[in-house]
Amino acid sequence: IDIRIKRIMARFLKAYSDLSMRKPITTAIISTGSLSFIGDVACQYLEQYMPSKHETTHPQPPRQKFEWNMMRSLRFGGVGLLLGPQLSIWFRTLSTKLFVGDTLGVAVQRTVVDQLCFAPYVICFVFTLNTMIDGGNLDDAAQLIRSQFLPTYQMNLSVWPFTQLFNFYVVPPQFRVLIANITAFWWNGYLSWRTHLKTETHPKPKEESV
Repeated sequence: IDIRIKRIMARFLKAYSDLSMRKPITTAIISTGSLSFIGDVACQYLEQYMPSKHETTHPQPPRQKFEWNMMRSLRFGGVGLLLGPQLSIWFRTLSTKLFVGDTLGVAVQRTVVDQLCFAPYVICFVFTLNTMIDGGNLDDAAQLIRSQFLPTYQMNLSVWPFTQLFNFYVVPPQFRVLIANITAFWWNGYLSWRTHLKTETHPKPKEESV
């Protein structure tokens, strides 16, 4: 079984590497969009089955069935589709235009610039676009950013600098979006949770769950 798994992983990595070398933006769109979609599904599951602060003090009857808001997951996956090309272009720009080389010092420079420039942009991009797709406006997005940006960025700094330093120093260029997306599996769920926290001016359209 172990040998079989290793062979499957080897074939997957080879296919991914080949596709990433030939069509880097397409590969980034597919991987980022699909993992954003899955991350939101996982987020919804945890929201429903993990007790909130209110429920720990006021126990509720156990939920019998997972109610999946498919449209919410599709919307968040759509945000990921639009983010994918930006990730691909950003990583390529960092590696070939701004900081060229394979040393640890170069990797540190890439990581610092990535976390100071690109990470805040991504958080604001996701909050804004998802708010607009949910039926809100720029004022709603601005309020969400004001209320949720700082805790989100603090969580970002506890995880992503280490991931990106490893990514820029150890991982071959064609796999960097993939590694970022693997880490982003849980991060997408966290971003979805932050994005969908209830606020007075962040509208939630009524939708059918499945």
